Amino acid sequence: MTQIIKSRKERANFTIEQKLDYAKLMVNENYSNKKIIAISGAGPSAVTRWKKQYLAEINGQTPKSSKAK
Repeated sequence: MTQIIKSRKERANFTIEQKLDYAKLMVNENYSNKKIIAISGAGPSAVTRWKKQYLAEINGQTPKSSKAK
């Protein structure tokens, strides 16, 4: 019997600039979340969070935590 071992996907690390660039593509260039996920290799929750944080910042809200996620 063959055993299938699922390995966890290696977590990608993105710079703040990369996250900002992807968020700008979604907001300013109407890229879909799915397209950014395909381009970047990031997970759906991360992409959604980047967009949400960018929209909050351009509306004058500062992040609640001191660390950009």
